[in-house]
Amino acid sequence: MNPSTSAAQDEFNELLRDKDHDSRHPEDRHDDSDVSEPESPGAAADYLEKIDTDDELDIPADMRANYYMPNRRSEANTGPKGVIADAQAFEQAKKQARRFTWKKNSPPTSYTVTAYHDDKASSDEDADEGFMRQWREARLKELQNVGEKMRSRTNSPSRRVYGTMPLVDGEGYLDAVDKTASGTTVLVFIYSEEIELDQQVCVFMREVARRNDTVRFVKMHGEEAELDRDVLPAVLAYKGGEKFASILPLLNELPDDSELSVVSLETALRKNRVL
Repeated sequence: MNPSTSAAQDEFNELLRDKDHDSRHPEDRHDDSDVSEPESPGAAADYLEKIDTDDELDIPADMRANYYMPNRRSEANTGPKGVIADAQAFEQAKKQARRFTWKKNSPPTSYTVTAYHDDKASSDEDADEGFMRQWREARLKELQNVGEKMRSRTNSPSRRVYGTMPLVDGEGYLDAVDKTASGTTVLVFIYSEEIELDQQVCVFMREVARRNDTVRFVKMHGEEAELDRDVLPAVLAYKGGEKFASILPLLNELPDDSELSVVSLETALRKNRVL
């Protein structure tokens, strides 16, 4: 210490001498063009990424927690080791952010779902459908046949009637003869209600009609036909509108040794080629 100076002056001179001395590490003495002086206006901007930003990388909030940015004002690491650590942490965070962005933009995993087909169940279903289709067709035909039979069983001689012998008047008689199909035989049974024997023959003739349902049978009173009682009961046969047989009286055609019955009446009609 110089005796001619005060203690305060000596301390001031010492500080000025140390100011020019560079106490940095030799590797840190070369200024990095990318890093500004600590006290320069651009020093604070050195901590900001100049290429990629959080907005450009679309980093979610939970991803930003993976790296730490120093506070520019009070928490900045000003030493060399702190700067290097901050830079490494930031680079690692950018890599993680890029990986996250790549995963987010990658197409979702697609799954192929193959339905399980039970061949046995399918064959059973096909068989059931085939059975139901056949059953419906058969049932429809059955209902149609029933409808035809119901329509045919009428007292009107203008319609096909088989197995029965309805009563007709003069107009019904003409309809039966003229409007029946040409290939169908029309048998007209004429009788008198006042004669007991004729009534008995009428009962047997209904059974003959039932047994020969391909022939159209009708019955008519003798008064309507303008026939005498002496020729009753009588049978007239027509085909295609033309009369081809007349049996007057019918009982005269029965075999001599036979009794009145369905069989004897049927035999007499066959002998005259009516049936």
